[in-house]
Amino acid sequence: MRKAATLLILPCAVALAAAMTTGCASSPDAAVREPYWDYKQGIVAAKERGRVLVVRHPMPAGVPLEAVLEQAKPDAIWLEAAERDVRALQIGDRVNVTLESVDGYAVVDQSYPAQAKAQSVTALP
Repeated sequence: MRKAATLLILPCAVALAAAMTTGCASSPDAAVREPYWDYKQGIVAAKERGRVLVVRHPMPAGVPLEAVLEQAKPDAIWLEAAERDVRALQIGDRVNVTLESVDGYAVVDQSYPAQAKAQSVTALP
């Protein structure tokens, strides 16, 4: 009886260990994925009247907006900003972003790209 129980438990333990190690990564990039982006700094990727698209990483110059959004996924946010802030920025500028907040919490629409109102967007030197 003891030998039969051991023969039953051993294959189950091996199968469980194999399942646990192979299921650790959901994609090939999971091991190198960066932590969550907080939108506080980024790169201006596009400008429209009254808003700027800020992405986490630099994009090549001259890339169409749709390609920028595809390459930046999931790290892009449209920011409504004061027109003077938008005019002062250039595509490619590294920026500091302060989001408007309600009761101390920034309100960000988590669509893609994300959307929020910026209290300020300023270029870094």
